[in-house]
Amino acid sequence: MRIDLHCHTLAVKSGDPQTRNVSPDLFAEKVKAADVKIVGITNHNKFDIKQYHELVEAVSGLCLVWPGVEFDIMGHDGKRWHLILISNPEAVNQFHVLVDEQTKDCDLDTCAFDIEDVVRRFKPCDIFFIPHYNKNPGISDNELNVLYDLVGEPFRIFAEPSNPRTLGILTDNNMRALLGSDVKDWTKYERLEKFAELRLSVTSFAQFKLLAQRDKHLIETILNHYKPYEMKAYPGPDGIALPLKIYPEINIVFGAKGTGKTEILKSLKSEFDRQGIPCVSYTAADRSDEFDKLIMGGKGQCDINIIGAKGCDNEFDVLFEWADLNPVPLSTYIEYERTKNDNENKRKLEIAREKPLLFPDTQCYQRAKSEMNAMSKMMRAFDDIEYKRYLEQDEATQLLILLSKLSDSIYRCALEKYIDIEAVKLTDKSLEAIKDIADGCSGTRSDPGETGFAKFAINRLNLKRTADLILKNLCCSPKTNTTFIGDLEGKGKIYTEEIFRMLCKESTAKEFGSGRFNKLKHIKKLLEEISKDWTQDISEKLSDFRQSCFDKNVRSTAAFLGSVIQTIDESGQAYQPSNGEKGILLLQRALTTRSNVYIIDEPELGMGNSYIDNDIRPKLSALARQKKVVIIATHNANIAVRTLPYMSIFREYKDGKYLTYAGNPFSDLLINLEDETDSKSWKEECLHTLEGGEEAFYDRSEIYAAGDHNS
Repeated sequence: MRIDLHCHTLAVKSGDPQTRNVSPDLFAEKVKAADVKIVGITNHNKFDIKQYHELVEAVSGLCLVWPGVEFDIMGHDGKRWHLILISNPEAVNQFHVLVDEQTKDCDLDTCAFDIEDVVRRFKPCDIFFIPHYNKNPGISDNELNVLYDLVGEPFRIFAEPSNPRTLGILTDNNMRALLGSDVKDWTKYERLEKFAELRLSVTSFAQFKLLAQRDKHLIETILNHYKPYEMKAYPGPDGIALPLKIYPEINIVFGAKGTGKTEILKSLKSEFDRQGIPCVSYTAADRSDEFDKLIMGGKGQCDINIIGAKGCDNEFDVLFEWADLNPVPLSTYIEYERTKNDNENKRKLEIAREKPLLFPDTQCYQRAKSEMNAMSKMMRAFDDIEYKRYLEQDEATQLLILLSKLSDSIYRCALEKYIDIEAVKLTDKSLEAIKDIADGCSGTRSDPGETGFAKFAINRLNLKRTADLILKNLCCSPKTNTTFIGDLEGKGKIYTEEIFRMLCKESTAKEFGSGRFNKLKHIKKLLEEISKDWTQDISEKLSDFRQSCFDKNVRSTAAFLGSVIQTIDESGQAYQPSNGEKGILLLQRALTTRSNVYIIDEPELGMGNSYIDNDIRPKLSALARQKKVVIIATHNANIAVRTLPYMSIFREYKDGKYLTYAGNPFSDLLINLEDETDSKSWKEECLHTLEGGEEAFYDRSEIYAAGDHNS
């Protein structure tokens, strides 16, 4: 929740830029754009109640507006400093009167007030005091102690430093601190970076006050507003269950190594899975294996349609069944000439002199048969489409009629070609049988009628065309699919590249499965030799081709399609990520996957602190703002501290026993789940247990947990 308790809306002093003046409409526009939910109006030495009410009305339902003022204070050491007062809005009228009294007859450019007088006068308005500290003009340490003594309630005082780094140092030294915009140009308001982030959302000044007091009941009420999951976790094999509240926010599990953090995460994931709640997980220790699974899991199905190839099932059948049609031997003609006048009755038998029919071209039949098979596959796929959802009734009916007509036409064409071929075969066989009977009865040889060379040549040409068609489909261009994985600093975008290709010189054995690579190369070589030597004796090559295909169940070109997958960089060059980079890519992928629950185990493993803090932590916080459940086991303070988790689960091993504490940074408490009287400081355990704990507290810019000032 973004708040701004140092916000100017009027140019009061002569040195104030006119761009500090803001209209109600511009105020509403910019506050909405900046997503600020609480604004304190703090003009220099002036409170304009009329403008205040206008601004309240302008952002009604969008943002809370609290009355305030920024006073010039004259310190006891003679130095000036600025003090912001934020009043309870229920006391706005009284606050208005008091500001007017304080500044009556004063030059707002040069006036300065006594701190004792200001605190005494404004205490009845339920004031929060925000002095500049390490920010010009700022309060001195001595004056700050005076302010604490005068106010008497340390929770009412927040120091305002000049930058987030100083804020982190102050909070680490038990001083409450926050940043304000100190806006000078309202046209740039939403681009300012000096907004405080309140991790627990409040809906009133009263709630803010209780939160500042670390009121346990308020914190619990606010947290329960987010409807936590009541879960049971199992940190070990003993079956002992831990009752845990898991929030739709950041939840941290931390503690020394070997205290069961990973087991807690695994059991929580199992429970979310059991409840059917979408869950994404990342385990750094498994990053290498998981990356390999990611790469291979993205591997597509090898389908020859991907590269535009045909299966050539019919062509393979032709080669399996092909047999030579040899020309008529010369001896048959010699025998015919020698015996043709030996039998008078046979000379009268006209059929004995009939010539065989010319063998038809089978290519038309093979094409029709292939199209018939394709149509059959298409109709099966069509059955899975609920086409009536997308077409009008008459359109659906017409579509079925056309598809049926197309299917019938293809079938009839294939049938006609088949009948033509078989009719020629049957006629020639019948004629040959009659001649054989006549020859046997007469002791003569009938006229062969043809040399048989035409059939021999056509058959051989069909063989070559068949082999060529298969080879043509084995030479289809490769198809490459790239899939984005993630970004690596200094390397840019990283992709997986999958290449689908027919068996070629660049192919490797792993593309085709165990024991198939060399055999497929041999089959392809035989096809090339059959195509090249189709006029020679190819019986041995055909026999070898058939046996090799049968050995590896090769019945189409699909067997020759392989795929290789690798990771590449932006330039398309192969790049093998290191283990740490694999973790970065997997974690990016996990955090950008749509889910309800994200379970992350030691995300910092193999990653630098700067990457964790600048890249991963913002992504985790973004998921939390979307009210996603984020559960992280970590040793890294940038994650465990700077995310300000709604739930922290601390595990320790002490005196031969595992102990579990649960709590949050807002109350700065971790309470033993088995003994409520046993508690620890959240901050102290983070500092002692987590790597980089001190630095994380120094750099923290969000408010709560901030420390208590001991006056």
